[in-house]
Amino acid sequence: MLLVARALASRFAALAPLEKNRIEHNLKAFESTMTGKIQAWEQLARPLKGRTVITQHASFGYLWLWLGITPVADLEPKPGIPPTPAHLAKTLQLGQSKRPMAIVIAQHQDPKPAKWLSGQMSNSPALLILPATVTDVQADAWFRWFDLLISRLVQAAP
Repeated sequence: MLLVARALASRFAALAPLEKNRIEHNLKAFESTMTGKIQAWEQLARPLKGRTVITQHASFGYLWLWLGITPVADLEPKPGIPPTPAHLAKTLQLGQSKRPMAIVIAQHQDPKPAKWLSGQMSNSPALLILPATVTDVQADAWFRWFDLLISRLVQAAP
């Protein structure tokens, strides 16, 4: 987001040179807020590093990479394809051996396979149904979305 913000600020300043000072001021404020939030999120998420999850699709792939979480199985046998009973059985077997901290799906995905899997696993991983994007248009929505994602993941970690 910092790279995007910097590129946008540069372009906006070129398009509206009379607004350059205000654009640069807003960019500095955003950079300061973002830097503080990143530090806070990384501190909060430290216990997640090295943990595993079962996921559906690659909706949160950027988050796994950033936080050091390893997805050990995907509920979809192929992107966009609902899991078959055979695939769920294989995922259950893999989940029993890898002992993920959570099964994570996006809120627009069918929760039935994830609920079934969670109920079948002996270590009873948390089932997290997370929003895949911001859900409102308030100025701080993006920050609140990351606050929610990280806090829910941390709560799921035993």
